[in-house]
Amino acid sequence: MKILHWIEGRCAPDTANGVDKVVYYLSRAEAVEGAQVSVMCESDKDVLPVTGVNVVNIPRQRNCLWLSQDALDALEEIKPDLIHIHSAYVPTGISVARWARKKKVPYVISPHGNYSGQLATRRRWRKVLYNRLFEFPCAKGAAFVHSMGDDKAIRGFGYRGLIEVVPNGFEMKSCLESSGNNVLPSEAKGKTVFLFIGRLDVEQKGLDLLFAGFAKGELDDAFLLIVGPGWRDGTERLQKLSSQLGLDQSKVQFFGSAFGQLKSDLIHASDIFVHTSRWEGFPMAVIEAMAYGKPCLVTDAADPQRTLSNHKLSISCQISEESIGSAFRKAMALEPEERRSIGSRSRSIVESQFSWEAVARSMVAAYRKVIK
Repeated sequence: MKILHWIEGRCAPDTANGVDKVVYYLSRAEAVEGAQVSVMCESDKDVLPVTGVNVVNIPRQRNCLWLSQDALDALEEIKPDLIHIHSAYVPTGISVARWARKKKVPYVISPHGNYSGQLATRRRWRKVLYNRLFEFPCAKGAAFVHSMGDDKAIRGFGYRGLIEVVPNGFEMKSCLESSGNNVLPSEAKGKTVFLFIGRLDVEQKGLDLLFAGFAKGELDDAFLLIVGPGWRDGTERLQKLSSQLGLDQSKVQFFGSAFGQLKSDLIHASDIFVHTSRWEGFPMAVIEAMAYGKPCLVTDAADPQRTLSNHKLSISCQISEESIGSAFRKAMALEPEERRSIGSRSRSIVESQFSWEAVARSMVAAYRKVIK
């Protein structure tokens, strides 16, 4: 079985982009399962090697009408039995799907949360036209759409075909021991540290509500640390918002991006992980925090397949300032032993339910159903 994953970006294990991580670990695990796997990366950056996987780099083109000669040559050389397209609203992905339909090669789509109804409100009228011309035909032609628990959003988008539910996985070996270095700002000393890690996409990640809820919580002994790269004008908006809310450096700080040992040290040093997204596909950052044994304060959208709430492990909240503020107060009221118990059980769930080996087996089985 020859599988081709297509992604806008580059598959990499150490990045703030969850989709890049998924393609890296999924393709590698599928190769271990015996599939012949290639990854086509549409990126202007150098590609990274993936063990057992043929990785091909295609210069970024963002064109939903035709493919570059480089892309066509790669597709003809690989001759895939199935193409797995990652994300949605990516022009070149539309062109890859069109090529697949022409060549009668089945393709599947992992929208990674991009069929969300809330995302559709961004540039609404432009999306209405784009959906009619490109995105709807692309989805309709898919052999199946891959759900990570967001079936309702996929149906709400208008897709009526086959849905295969397979969770994302997590690589437990990526969890590093603490180096022992003091990585927290001095202002966090002696306080309960709430940690957010991810790109600073204000709307999707609900960061405006996170800041407002943190302010409403009126938490004297709490500190909020924001870790991750800027996204459009997200950093500037949040800095302005924190000033308006009276959240100075003693309460909130922006750390910037962190990877590898530094990111691991930040997670170890924190007390509670926060993710108040308005929508998500499958929030890898939350799974990672669970794997490190951290309690998680999350909205329903940021709860992977309702795993935390089903096991009564989440400090849950709705997508509102008031609910988030209340969740912060509940988190502060947890005794240290209770936090440790929640964290330990969270880690055990990741180990048992979200291994990449199990995910790859399920995905390959789903592929086999649609390859003629």
